[in-house]
Amino acid sequence: MKIMKKIIFYIYALFLFIFIVLKFHGSFYEIYDRIKSLKYNRESGIWNCNMVLFKNIKAEMEYVNNFWALKNLMGNVVVFVPLGFLIPFTFPGFSKFYRTFLICEFTILFIEIIQFITMLGFFDVDDIFLNSLGCVTGYAGFKIYCSGHDRN
Repeated sequence: MKIMKKIIFYIYALFLFIFIVLKFHGSFYEIYDRIKSLKYNRESGIWNCNMVLFKNIKAEMEYVNNFWALKNLMGNVVVFVPLGFLIPFTFPGFSKFYRTFLICEFTILFIEIIQFITMLGFFDVDDIFLNSLGCVTGYAGFKIYCSGHDRN
């Protein structure tokens, strides 16, 4: 069971890297084009970051009836629910909330910084907030799971 937990965790980590960090959706050209576009924006003085909390969330809430806005809001939460669950589930030494939360925050910050530096995406404090909400939700699910199951 311990090996299976780790396999699931590493498959999920690979999923995060491919779909969240790289934002790979089947086309390497799309990645190249995104980097080229963000590089052009930077040269024009437009940086790929948002440092104002709730700026993008507020804008997306105005269009929450549109699929793209709901997808972005919910997607930023849902994708990180497994991280909040799998860290304490896979690594018993991280079963305390603060340890899981710190690992989640380091992971989220790492992803955001990599997206900013490589121009694969945007550094967005709203994403950090929503991703963290997903991790906390996942941790709550872990605690509920533990209340009814033997973890080993």
